Amino acid sequence: MARAADRKILFALPIAAITTGAIASFFPQIMGNGRGLAQMAFDVNHIDKTIIFWLLFGAVAKIFVTIFGLWAGAFGGTLAPSIGAGASLGTVLGMIYTIFVPTASLQDCALLGAVAFLTATQRAPMMAFFMMFEICHLGFDAILPLALGVALSIAFAKEMK
Repeated sequence: MARAADRKILFALPIAAITTGAIASFFPQIMGNGRGLAQMAFDVNHIDKTIIFWLLFGAVAKIFVTIFGLWAGAFGGTLAPSIGAGASLGTVLGMIYTIFVPTASLQDCALLGAVAFLTATQRAPMMAFFMMFEICHLGFDAILPLALGVALSIAFAKEMK
């Protein structure tokens, strides 16, 4: 998206900033590049209805605020917000998965959600794979699950076109 340079910036950008501030007044993890939301998702270690609500709210709000801000003319991108939203959604899906597989780790589910969402939004599977592998300091035992997450994301993203 191009940075706004017309009259739209006079009304759209302040509305986007006020909207972001209003959401951040009761959910501060929405601010910044998405790290706060991702950290919240990675810190979850038990299943709770309240946590599920806030993770889903955080993912939807982060996506909304990011798209609205970029449309309004804010300068930025979608890479880090994709990690935050993906980790939140991955944790929620992981809570469902751990009902059937109790030994599964919610942090691993958050990681898979982040890599899958990043792959789909950036349309760059190798970048998403290696970026998450590097920033999380993963061992070689994570290669297969990450590759599977990337592959499934590519398959679903193509189907959604």
